Amino acid sequence: MRKTLITFASVAVLVASGFAPTRAGTAGTAGTAGTNVEASGGYAEAVRELVHVETPVDTDLDGVRDRVAAYVIRPRSTEHGHRVPVIIETDPYWAGLVDVAPHPADVRSVPELAPWEPPPSGAPSDYSGGYYDNYFVPRGYGVVEMASLGTGDSGGCPGTGSKAEAEAVKAVAGWLTGQGTAWRTDGTPVAASWSTGASALVGLSYGGSLALSGAVAGAPGVRAVVASAAVTDWYRYYRANGAHAAPRGYAGDDADVHAKALLTRADPARCEPHIRRMEMAVDHASGDRNAFWDDRDLTRDLRKLRAAVFLVAGLNDDNVRPGHSTRMWQALERAGVERRMWLHQGGHDDPIDVRGAEWLRLAERYFGHHLQGRDTDWDEGPVVSVETAPGRWEEHPRWPAPGVRTTTVPGSGSGSAVFVDDPSRSAADLVTSGGVPLATTGPLGRATRLSGSAEVTVRASVAGASPYLTALLVDLGEADRVVGRTATDRTWCFAPVTDEDGYGCRARTEPVVERAPFRIVSRGWLDIRNRASDYGERPVDPDRQYTFTWRLEAVDYVVPAGHRVAVVLIGTDREHTLRYAGDTRVVVDLERSSARIPLAIG
Repeated sequence: MRKTLITFASVAVLVASGFAPTRAGTAGTAGTAGTNVEASGGYAEAVRELVHVETPVDTDLDGVRDRVAAYVIRPRSTEHGHRVPVIIETDPYWAGLVDVAPHPADVRSVPELAPWEPPPSGAPSDYSGGYYDNYFVPRGYGVVEMASLGTGDSGGCPGTGSKAEAEAVKAVAGWLTGQGTAWRTDGTPVAASWSTGASALVGLSYGGSLALSGAVAGAPGVRAVVASAAVTDWYRYYRANGAHAAPRGYAGDDADVHAKALLTRADPARCEPHIRRMEMAVDHASGDRNAFWDDRDLTRDLRKLRAAVFLVAGLNDDNVRPGHSTRMWQALERAGVERRMWLHQGGHDDPIDVRGAEWLRLAERYFGHHLQGRDTDWDEGPVVSVETAPGRWEEHPRWPAPGVRTTTVPGSGSGSAVFVDDPSRSAADLVTSGGVPLATTGPLGRATRLSGSAEVTVRASVAGASPYLTALLVDLGEADRVVGRTATDRTWCFAPVTDEDGYGCRARTEPVVERAPFRIVSRGWLDIRNRASDYGERPVDPDRQYTFTWRLEAVDYVVPAGHRVAVVLIGTDREHTLRYAGDTRVVVDLERSSARIPLAIG
């Protein structure tokens, strides 16, 4: 999960576009995006300070509680008694990443760890900020950009979604309510007397996961959360049903690799014992779920959550798959938590790059209602907004979509089908030759919505080194399809900027459309040794048939009329799973296999 920041236009370009850097007493807005600018001083005159907040944890085991860096940006008026609510943006990437070798994706006998030594020094203390301060500080909010444990100017050690990281988020939120202790860089104690104590936690990707984890842990004063492309279960980020199933292009990655890449703090060698414990705890060799992973599943216990939650996910995100958000949505529903969700046609994108000014307007209403207590016409009822095509949005009170029906599609044919696993070929290549068409619908009479998670049942024998079966949900039919979004060379400006901070402007994005004879719309992976449980393996007799049942990743996708929907069975998914050597042979009993596909007629 790598966060990529867009490089923004120079100040000269901003001036040419009619959006000059803010000067004393002024605040720029972008058309209708801003409507409630407070008379609290210009963005250029905002107070900026770095404070170090004490946490209750000691992850580097030096006998001293870890401190995390909090970069504060607040209106100048707070120097004169004005108190403001705060938006806390959590992120592990402010200081960048360390170059770390991934674990080998090609397996000789059992999955192995790549060699690792701590880097000799941390990253520079300079950090790359976000856009929330540019937009919301002139509107009467403070913004705190928090560097998570072990990153940048923070102490402690990264934990890839650990409870210690959640405690650090809680500590920052608590400091804003008057609890806890913090110091300036010169060692002077500092209180957040300028804060009303009300706050929101926001973040993208890992940052969104940190925001959710702090709220789930009961961070004081937190009334709202924005979690964009957030990991809600770290096991499901790296694995699925016992199989190693990392984000696309990162086969072999695991939680310890991520922690190593984030170790940008000063004196990184202090975290070597912590990282070595992680290497053991993740159980890379088996891929099983265990207590380490259970601690990193945010959907398990929401009893302490008191904040409203806004989830945003890209339906074409091959990094943090959209099922992280839809699964959290369903958990929030069971817990009775106020919630809202956007499912868009982009990939691993910030909502501002998807809906621009509409996102800023909605965020302003959301924060105004929950943090300032203003009447912003905010609807507290559950609303799911789904982008079914570029710029075409539908709203529903629940997800999956109303009218969805799970349709059982029987196996495609009689007798058996045989394939030999080929880890050198991509899943897309295997759709056309080399995989087994497990179940296929007839041509659809009209546009049909897939909404939810498909499930496959496969009766098969498997003989060979690879333990993986992969099910691909495929839209069969020639069409132009949206596969994500990309930045253009055009820039739009929506908030004040300064000579040092141009984050009030961003590159405009546009949909990426590809024409192809088919599209893989969802995938699901299984380690056949984990056919009964994620928590433990059972031996497989290569001469015996077994019934394997597993679910695919969540999907929301419209299949055009005339197309067919198919489930194709392969073994290794080269872009996601580990790759075992050898010619694994799979014999599928088609008559005793089937697929359950969530369909809603559009």
